[in-house]
Amino acid sequence: MNKIKELWFIKLPYKIVLTSYIAYIVPFIFKSRFKSLKQFKNIHNDKRCFIVASGPSLTLDDVNILKGEICFGMNSIYKLFDKTNWRPDYYGVVDVNVFERIKDELTDVKLNCAFYPDKYIKWHIKNGFAVPFKQGIGYNAYVRKIIPKRFWTTSISTDISKRVYEGSSVVHFLMQIAFYMGFKEIYLLGTDCNFFGEVKHSSLVDYKGANNLANSAEDLYNGLMDDYKLALEYANQNGIKIYNATRGGMLEIFPRVELEKILMSSK
Repeated sequence: MNKIKELWFIKLPYKIVLTSYIAYIVPFIFKSRFKSLKQFKNIHNDKRCFIVASGPSLTLDDVNILKGEICFGMNSIYKLFDKTNWRPDYYGVVDVNVFERIKDELTDVKLNCAFYPDKYIKWHIKNGFAVPFKQGIGYNAYVRKIIPKRFWTTSISTDISKRVYEGSSVVHFLMQIAFYMGFKEIYLLGTDCNFFGEVKHSSLVDYKGANNLANSAEDLYNGLMDDYKLALEYANQNGIKIYNATRGGMLEIFPRVELEKILMSSK
């Protein structure tokens, strides 16, 4: 009995251990609820896409030259819509705190297709899809601090109709969806990953409370880097290329490219 008490996980808050293992091990009961997500399997096989985040480097010119490309947007990206004809083909929001701050404005926003986690967000929207959201071991900064890395189960989903893993940002959520859709080239834009300065979002999509961090800047940065390393590993194993088209910022895991050159080379 004394030896059992010495185990590392006994020292953890029991709720963290219990909820994490339940989320990872127990099969999802209501599978039929998410069958509609199977329509997205390889829907864009071998194509390329752009995931547009809301970092400080994002400009109006960036999205304007993306017209005609398949794009993902997120969170408060809709605040650009009165300044441009560009629209993301897909939209995602994950953080319930972000959603609560912007949900009233979203009521009047027309979105082509929206994804959100069933676990946290209750949203009745046309063309909206709730996604089964799973907390693996190591899904947030606090858990990562106290559980050895070899026990983490945060991962990359291979079937979004069964589960999408929670990460440190909505980008992790959307990348898993992009993988499932069959994209072979994924370009990240506005993923500055710099939480250490005063300005954390583009002024074009800013909203009240946008610069309030749920965790410390260091924890968020480290969590993001862990997520991106997972994504890179998955991409390398499946013949997918991920590029960082962000101007500046602190994301160096993926090869950097210039957005304008990428778009010009395809014409």
